[in-house]
This record gives sequence, structure tokens and C-alpha cells, in this order.
Amino acid sequence: MQTLCAHTGTDLAVNTFTKAAAALNICTVTLSADRFLSEGRPKTATRIGTSVHSLEKGLACADRGADFLIYGNVFPTTCKPGLPGKDRDELRRLCMAVDIPVYAIGGITPANAQIIHDSGADGVCLMSGLMLADDPAAVVRALRTVRS
Repeated sequence: MQTLCAHTGTDLAVNTFTKAAAALNICTVTLSADRFLSEGRPKTATRIGTSVHSLEKGLACADRGADFLIYGNVFPTTCKPGLPGKDRDELRRLCMAVDIPVYAIGGITPANAQIIHDSGADGVCLMSGLMLADDPAAVVRALRTVRS
């Protein structure tokens, strides 16, 4: 992944495993909001993102020095079966309230990504939407056209 990201000029982030990130010289780490708020920024991380599930946690993480937020799950998703999607108005309020990038996650597809863009999010994150896709590259290409 490091080679691929370096080749495409994409920042690689490690989720949760701060020691592994440090050992691999990966400087961007994502943590849960609760972990970030209790432990703060890992010493080896130059960029820190936090996964948030509410406006309040997003504001708290931004105030504490997070560099970006990942808000979700916006829509129902196979990664969290049975969990309803979040309030998209809350996503919009979070995007307007912070001066750091906010990325949306959870059930996002090319068909609903415009809703995320219209909410003010800086981008989207996908997991199962790519892992289960017959053609992940086609999904990415379709998502890239949303802001047009």
C-alpha cells in the first residue's frame, strides 16, 4: 500500500494501530473519537483523523486538534448491519462548524454521493462499497464525477 500510495501521490493512513504506523514511518493515523479525546495525538503522527458519530464529538475532536474528521455512518451499510443512517443535516452542521476537512462514510455509492457533496463534506470514504464491488475502479471513477 505504501508503494501504491507513493506512486499515486495519495496519503496513506493507518487506523488504530499507532505503533505499526510509527514502525512503517506512516505519519497519518485515524483513531476513534473516544480514544483521541482520552489519549490525544500520538507522538509519531503528523496528521490525525478521528472517526465521529455525532456533531458534539466532531466539534470536540476539532477543538482538541484533529486534522480531519470521518463522520458516519451516513446511510445504512453492510459494515454495520441494522444500524440506521445518521442525520444528514447533522453532517451539514458539522461541515459548517469546523475548519478542518470532514469526510463521510457509511453506505455511500455513486447514486447517493451527491447528497454528501451537497452537505458540504470534503469527500467520501468507502469500505464495503469497494470491497463488494464487481469493478471497484468503476465505482471510484463514478464517484469522481459527482462534484461536476
